[in-house]
Amino acid sequence: MDNALARDLWRVLEPLHAVTYCAADCIAANKAVGLRGFWMGYFAARSAPFGTAGPAPTPSP
Repeated sequence: MDNALARDLWRVLEPLHAVTYCAADCIAANKAVGLRGFWMGYFAARSAPFGTAGPAPTPSP
């Protein structure tokens, strides 16, 4: 893909993408399910499309 085209697409689509993390309704919904702070909600929202995750993806120390 041409770099200029990719940049133009990013400029158009990024505001829609950012809404899922930064909109007051989304932050309130994350808080309502017990996610504390912005980053907990951010990572939960980013990983949600992958489905339910069990303990396997998290390595033990």
